[in-house]
Amino acid sequence: MGDVEVPDELPCEKCGEMTAYNGLIGARLSCGYCGTPRPHTMRGATGCGGVIFMIFFVVAILLVLINGDESILIIFPIFFLMFLILFARVVIVGLKMKREAKKKAVQEKNLNQE
Repeated sequence: MGDVEVPDELPCEKCGEMTAYNGLIGARLSCGYCGTPRPHTMRGATGCGGVIFMIFFVVAILLVLINGDESILIIFPIFFLMFLILFARVVIVGLKMKREAKKKAVQEKNLNQE
């Protein structure tokens, strides 16, 4: 495995012009063309969901070791709610991304017609 090449410039997400990039998503380098303070952002999850589940399972294991098997009556509903919330978050983010893609397609179609 070799070193991964990091580009010096990436397109701004707002105006599309090539702007300076230092290898960090969400870095504080603003776009020199449109002035966007964060031209390179990462959309979607950043790993917080995984950390929450990890903390939950560590606490769950400790509860089972301390209280025994009856602690499942407490742990399972909490896990189920966490899973439903995470699933709803994924669905909502997916719908937002789909809506943004449709808006962008309509804008591009309108630009091509002009």
